[in-house]
This record gives sequence, C-alpha cells and structure tokens, in this order.
Amino acid sequence: MLAGATNKLSQSVRTALGAQLPTLQTQSEGDQTRALQAVITGGGALPYLVTDTVSTPQVEHTLSGPTARKGFAFDGKTADANEWVVKFKDGVSIPIVAPKAPTPGFHNHTVQETADALGALPKASRQLITRVLLNPVTNPQDPFWAGQYRTPNFHSYMTAGAAGVVTIYPDKASAPLPGASDMKGRVVHETGHTWAYKTWGEDKTKGKWLDWKKAMDKDRVSVSGYALADVAEDVSETLVAYVTTKGSPANDEYRKIVPNRFSMLDTEYR
Repeated sequence: MLAGATNKLSQSVRTALGAQLPTLQTQSEGDQTRALQAVITGGGALPYLVTDTVSTPQVEHTLSGPTARKGFAFDGKTADANEWVVKFKDGVSIPIVAPKAPTPGFHNHTVQETADALGALPKASRQLITRVLLNPVTNPQDPFWAGQYRTPNFHSYMTAGAAGVVTIYPDKASAPLPGASDMKGRVVHETGHTWAYKTWGEDKTKGKWLDWKKAMDKDRVSVSGYALADVAEDVSETLVAYVTTKGSPANDEYRKIVPNRFSMLDTEYR
C-alpha cells in the first residue's frame, strides 16, 4: 500500500503516515498499532475517490442529431430537450439527452464532452448504457444522501442503476466541473453499478456479492474513502482503478494492493 510509486492511493497514504511519524515515535506500542491500523483501514488516509489519470485508449465515435424531445422527463424536472446519438467504432450506440436551455445558476458538461468520456470506457461497460441524461437540475435525492453519508451539502455528480441510465447532474455556475480524466473515471464508476446489478443481481446478501465481500476481507484495504460506504461503492471504485489504469504501472501496483478483488474482476468483468 505504501510502496506504489505511480498510483494515488499509495501517495495519499504515504502523505498521511508521514504527517504522523513524529508523534508516533513518542507513543506506546499499542497506540502506534492503533494509529497504523487506522491509516490502513480508515478513510482519513485514503483518497476520497480513485482519480488516477485515465490511460485507456479512446474509441473513435461520431455524433448525430439533434432530435427535439418536447417535455422530456428528466430527474426532478420536465423540460424541452435535444437528443443526440453517439456511435462508436466498435458498434455501440448511446443516446444523449440534454435540455435545450440550461437552468440559470448551473452548468453541465457538453454533449461532446459526454461522448468523449463514454469513448474511454471498455465495451463491457459502454454496451450496458441505455441512455445518458445531462440533467437540468441537481439530484432531488441529494438531501437524503447527505443524511446517509453524514455529508452536509452532498452533491451528486452522476448516478446509474440496473436500467443502464447514466444521469449527469449540473453544478453551481461558480464551481468548476471535473476535468476530462475525472469525468471518464466517474462514468466508469457509475457504469460499474449497472454492470454489478445486471451481472450479480440487486440482492447484495447473496451470490457473487458475498464472494466480493470475502475478497474485501482478504485484501483488508480499500482503494478510496468512498469505497468504504458499502459493498456496491467498493465494487465501483475498485473497477475504476482496474479499468482506468489498465496497461500502466499503476495498474500493477493496485493489483498488489487489492489482489483478490482484481483477480475476481479478471474472471467476472468481460
């Protein structure tokens, strides 16, 4: 976990541990043990999200449209919209729906930025997506999740479920949107939910979900703080590390840190 030279998980944990070393040297063995266990298993030393630079090649694609959609039912608002279709060289096509007029005070990614992000996904993820919505308003469920995650002012960036609809929510006009690499990683995360629910089912108390929990127990550590939220988030965050760093030294390092989860993805994720 500490030795990785190119992945952001190792960098984050080293930084956290380095800040504690002067104090640790004056503590008892028991206190040192507890402090080191907190570094390894707690969220404080981990990066909040997996945000390693996406190294996967871009799949060529073209955009066609738009087709007008009158009174389209977005999440939390009905609005006139335009629908585009992005067609990828590997045969996958995905509709992207965007409001004709942005909501005052908010901004969102463009259709082209969205198509480019989808092009960084492996086909296994992309072919599960049935539609992408560039939502005109923030997630109506944000207050609920703020309570669940004990995070005041929680803001959803993207959501997705078993149906394969990826919704990208706007942010305040005063806040910068995530860059291209982070956007690609978040799309991988959300399609990870779709893939897991469609492949393993939505009951996380049986089947492959239990196998994943066993892999978590064996690995003992997680790739990000957000992965600690629950098993579904752990799957999606691990998948981000697995997919976006493929072919790079960081991928080899992650494989040493969470070998049991990566081994399971080798078999399951196709």
